[in-house]
Amino acid sequence: MDVALAWSELRFSPFGCVPKPRVNPQIETRLIHDLSWPDDSSVNARSTQEELPSLHFAPVSHIAQRIEDLATRYPGERIKILKGDVKWAFRNVPVAASLAAHFAGSCNADTAVVVLSLPFGWTGSSAHYGEFGGAISFMMIIF
Repeated sequence: MDVALAWSELRFSPFGCVPKPRVNPQIETRLIHDLSWPDDSSVNARSTQEELPSLHFAPVSHIAQRIEDLATRYPGERIKILKGDVKWAFRNVPVAASLAAHFAGSCNADTAVVVLSLPFGWTGSSAHYGEFGGAISFMMIIF
């Protein structure tokens, strides 16, 4: 912890546990990194929205139209979609060291944790993940 405290850019946010549905909380809980606390000086409150990538949402109707277009273009073929749970996807997108310093926490007085990938609760994660997902989609199209 002494080494971590010497790194002046570190911003500590609390870790906590919340219950999972239909699971005994004495056996299993969901770990959260509360980047929205405290309200006025949290990582989320101090994130500069203008510096984040633009976030664009496509309506579900676009996906439905794409399926219809493929069914018309390839009659008799099964149309499949690739889907996945984004719960783990954020952990595969690394962040710059300058950002990682903002995603610190401690479990006890002796341990500091610095998150090196997009944390799920950060206000900018969705926009960055959208950029990453767009790049992956583009690569899938050209290869």
